[in-house]
Amino acid sequence: MRLVLATIFALALVGCTSGLDRKIDGASEKSFKTSLAAIKKSAKAEDIARLDNALLVLAISNVSIGFEGGILGAMKKISDTQKPEQLADQLMPVVDGMTGRDIIKAGQKRKKDEATRQLGSVEAEIAKLAKLREEYAATKGILAPIKILESTLRFNSVGAQKMSAMNFTVSNSSDIGLTYLYLRGTVTETASGKVLFSDDINYKLSAAPLLPGESKALRLPNSAPGKWNAADIWGKENLAFAIEVVNADNLAGQKLAASFTPKDVERLATLDANRQLLTQMLAE
Repeated sequence: MRLVLATIFALALVGCTSGLDRKIDGASEKSFKTSLAAIKKSAKAEDIARLDNALLVLAISNVSIGFEGGILGAMKKISDTQKPEQLADQLMPVVDGMTGRDIIKAGQKRKKDEATRQLGSVEAEIAKLAKLREEYAATKGILAPIKILESTLRFNSVGAQKMSAMNFTVSNSSDIGLTYLYLRGTVTETASGKVLFSDDINYKLSAAPLLPGESKALRLPNSAPGKWNAADIWGKENLAFAIEVVNADNLAGQKLAASFTPKDVERLATLDANRQLLTQMLAE
């Protein structure tokens, strides 16, 4: 009977120290990898995925909020390039002596702490950009009399260099003199309307301002790689090229409308998507 009880106890003890109940040995890189492999060998697939995710979170040394992407950007960057087994140096001092369950719990806590911090930053930036969007919507009507006419995009090669040239006319039907134009050019497929390329076209009227009632024909060459000579548009037919007036400076150098650029539009869309992901992270 004693032998039977001892056997049952031993089996129960083994069961308690299998899978996520095993501990990480961080004494050396070899012991770290060996103990991690032992955990994974007797753990369920979903538990292994949770463990790997937690280890990656704990391996991140610094989380920068803002355009760096916070915890979302850090997680994407590290998961795209690394596996936990490759991060022994960062992880050994952090997870030594912890069970798989301890690691998952610690990883979840760090994700939630960082997500809470980043969500606060995201909400603040969204509020700021939303306010600018409202101000722009209320003031952009002043830009309506400034028209872009006859816009074309031409391609030319000078040796190995691919050149492009934007030709268009600016017509100022407002009662305000202009010294700087903030424009946005977009190339789309004629048939589908799919946007192939879009970028800022900013132009300083340095020779003379564009006074009320005046028009000016402009030709802007460009040879910057990946811009208006990008592979998606270079030499292709059935393309449409359009230029939008985003803003302009008056004679005193002040913008006519509130500043809310196409890049701000893209940033706001990114922030909205991040807010959803962070909210989901906090709900896990």
